[in-house]
Amino acid sequence: MIRQTRVVQMTQINSVRKSRGVLVWLLTAGGMLSLAGCGADDDRADASARGDVAPAPVGRVVVYAASSDAQARSIAGVFEQRSGVEVLLVSGDGGALADRLVGEAASPRADVWWSADPLATAGLAPSSALGVFVASDAQADFGGGWPTVHRAADDTWYGFGLRYRVLAVGREVESPPRTLRDLAEPRWSGRIGMARPTEGDALAHLAVLVGLWGDAPVRSWLSAMEQNGLRLFESEEAVVRAVGTGEIDVGITSTGAAGVGENGVAWIWEVNEIGVGGGVSAPRSPETVPPLSAFGPVTLPSTIGRVSGGPNEAEARALIEFVLSDDGERLLLGGSAGLAPLRPTLAAEASAALLAGDAPDAYIPDWSEVLESADAAEGLAREVLGL
Repeated sequence: MIRQTRVVQMTQINSVRKSRGVLVWLLTAGGMLSLAGCGADDDRADASARGDVAPAPVGRVVVYAASSDAQARSIAGVFEQRSGVEVLLVSGDGGALADRLVGEAASPRADVWWSADPLATAGLAPSSALGVFVASDAQADFGGGWPTVHRAADDTWYGFGLRYRVLAVGREVESPPRTLRDLAEPRWSGRIGMARPTEGDALAHLAVLVGLWGDAPVRSWLSAMEQNGLRLFESEEAVVRAVGTGEIDVGITSTGAAGVGENGVAWIWEVNEIGVGGGVSAPRSPETVPPLSAFGPVTLPSTIGRVSGGPNEAEARALIEFVLSDDGERLLLGGSAGLAPLRPTLAAEASAALLAGDAPDAYIPDWSEVLESADAAEGLAREVLGL
């Protein structure tokens, strides 16, 4: 039996961020108690009352998880079963959790940082909240080591469980768009949508565009989209639902959005016109990328790292190794989050269900560089789109 993984939802947290590079922390007393009030004794008491007593855990690891609850619970549950280590997931918004982590630096309460928001993870660098960690066992599966484009240059986090930015289109849509700039064409007037680009995947995508195209071209593109009747939604899932119901014909979204590939929705991979996949080995900038050119689906990794000074270091190391292991990646294949594994053999197994066609010629950003464009991207979105 897999013990029910404890999940604490972040509430009563007030987050103030003066910039993406500097995280300012404000946390109410209620937020502090949300972690302290959750323990294994309650689990065992409940189990005992049912006559179903699980073995006492041999250790504990506290995870700040700004990720899919279902994905995190699935992998953490298997880890608990195999290791006997109890996993306490503290879930919440990536920015708020990052602020909390920074605020606790003098006396860390968490052991592992697990986030689907690569911008939030990159933003932790100035605080030294994440410690250097080498996943030796997981890296051994890659010969030359974990792919450098999916790992922090300072060894503080690993990327895994990839999502891609795609165009979700209705299956009955004829001659669908193949680039972002196509969405400004009159034929799509009033029929396009995206999540509000002030946080999450949409902001990360816009920050990549600012870094590659520059401020002025992005401003022009957003203005053209706004004039073409761009619809804004509260989440990536809402974008996909709108496409599925015919409310819009095309939505910019991520492969992690629930429902893609179902209910009459198909993916369109943006073409790559600059002929390079990007990443730290092939930097690009407005000086080398023609304005509004397409560069393939932007790759968004899940990220995981060890909290510097966390109280349960051995358990943290064991959990991270498991998440990054072959078994951990295999668990991603059966999930609903639409995540792609890094191991080539597993990627091949996932391709039929995940990609539904040719593998994308994707762009892999350097998130430390993208972070530098995040404030400008958010400012443009708020100004041009009136957010």
